[in-house]
Amino acid sequence: MSQEAKSCYLKTNDKSLLTVYLPHNKPIFVGRSPETNITDTQCSRLQVQVCADYQKYNVYIQQNGKRSSGFNGFKMRKDIKFIGKHDDYLEILYGKHIYQIEFNPPPPKISLIEKRIRDSETCDEYKENSCKIAKN
Repeated sequence: MSQEAKSCYLKTNDKSLLTVYLPHNKPIFVGRSPETNITDTQCSRLQVQVCADYQKYNVYIQQNGKRSSGFNGFKMRKDIKFIGKHDDYLEILYGKHIYQIEFNPPPPKISLIEKRIRDSETCDEYKENSCKIAKN
């Protein structure tokens, strides 16, 4: 990709939680700390390790804590790595402390290749050439 992000954040709609800045290619831990304002004692201080790649618009996510974290609504398992993209959701504890990955500027939109329209002639040719099985 020719364009590179200038910054990446974990943003939240929860007024009690703080936005977390993710530096380029520097792993950081997100959990119970003054930086996140998470005070839940069931959340480890090193609950999740995240590392942002500004060139690829990816965030590498790995759960380290004993309690499950969540990624896009699914439970994560300890020491299993996930790759997050712009607008994906990360739950520091499964179902709690929900953050959204946000790159600034957002990644460029990639247009999907349009589906090929099925040609009716090719369908007719296929029907003519197909084998017929006789019923007994």
